[in-house]
Formats: sequence, C-alpha cells, structure tokens
Amino acid sequence: MYRAWRDDRRTLEWRSIAYCNNIGRMPAHIFAEMTWEELRDLDRRSAVAIVPVGAVEAHGPHLPVGTDVVIAEGMARACAEELEESGLTGLVLPPVCYTAAPFAGNFAGTIGVKADIVTDLLIQIATSLREQEISTLAIANAHLDPAHLSSLRQAVKKAP
Repeated sequence: MYRAWRDDRRTLEWRSIAYCNNIGRMPAHIFAEMTWEELRDLDRRSAVAIVPVGAVEAHGPHLPVGTDVVIAEGMARACAEELEESGLTGLVLPPVCYTAAPFAGNFAGTIGVKADIVTDLLIQIATSLREQEISTLAIANAHLDPAHLSSLRQAVKKAP
C-alpha cells in the first residue's frame, strides 16, 4: 500500500499495491464482478477461490480503519495473478471485513464479532464453494489478532 498526496484537497488517497503491480500479468478473476453464467462456465477443476480477510479496526491516527481489508484484497489479487500465470484460475472473493478484534476493541472505529462467528462464516463459504465444485479455498489474511487467528485455524480444521 502506498500514500499519494493530493494537493487540491490536501487529503491522502490510499491505493492497493495490487492495482499498481500488474503490468504484464494475467488479470485476476474478481468473483463479485463476474456473471453467474461466467461462473457456471468456469473450469472449476482448476479454480482456486481466495477470500481476503481483514478487520475493520483502529490502526493509529495515520491509517484508515479498513487497512487490513485493503492489504488482504491486494494479497488476494496478487495471489490470483500468480495462479493465472501458472495455468490455474484465481477467483478473488469479496472480503470478509468483520472478524474477531478484541485487541483493538477499545479504540473508536473497531467493529469486532465473536471468533466462532468467523469460523462458522468461513466454513459456510467453503461449503458453498464445494457445492459449486470449487474445492480449493485459500485465505489471504491480513489481521493478526490471536482470537482471529484461532478462528481461522478452527475453520481450516472443520471445513469440508
């Protein structure tokens, strides 16, 4: 992620590295931008779904509360582009933005949910994808709260 200063409004704009480093790379498939027919016709045997996961939480006075999500989306896009170059289909899913965030819970702007909700959500995502014959789900995680990491481990253990 980088900062770009705009003099006209004296504000900072935040952009993901993934949008800037894709020169000469195969573009990622963005799940939410595809039609159901495009998804139906996809070679699902070679598909790897990537779910970006980050928290909406305080990151000090200099960063927006969605920093984790922006980073996770950039990671997922970069991963999908690498998969495309190797002959697989990288599908970037919409991000999971709300997760366990007790460490930053006392700061304004932090929106946290219970860890078991995150575990259940990821299992449901994996189950839904498997029902559509997409058998591989990767997690692009950019949130390091211990409760959150535990929820990810539990989801991986329990997923179909």
